[in-house]
Amino acid sequence: MSDNESEDEQQQQMEGKDNAGASSAQALAKWLLTPRGDGIPKMLICEFNPARIDGLKWAFVNALEPANFIIRPHFSGIGPFELMNNWTGERLSLRRLKNKWLLVRCPIEREEDKWTNWEDRDIGNGMLD
Repeated sequence: MSDNESEDEQQQQMEGKDNAGASSAQALAKWLLTPRGDGIPKMLICEFNPARIDGLKWAFVNALEPANFIIRPHFSGIGPFELMNNWTGERLSLRRLKNKWLLVRCPIEREEDKWTNWEDRDIGNGMLD
């Protein structure tokens, strides 16, 4: 996705698809939105274009199915936020933890001990195995 794409084009990129015609962004969205069988949230470190945050927020508030993840994005120019989706019973928050940003999609009522542990771990430290 480029900064010049329309809002509709950006929203289409947020739709999870994994067919032969899917873009890499759509395939990544499909992976991210597919729950793990063990209940642990998906973990991802990625470059993130701040111009796309509105598309991500739109996808979250319009979601009908829950999907838990923790993303450690690399970007600047976005402030912390928290959104709620009562349909899925989730919250999406962007906040600073120690020296890193975390974008977290989790249950509104979550098990704080588990989530604090997951958020504090180094992503890639056995979490993706």
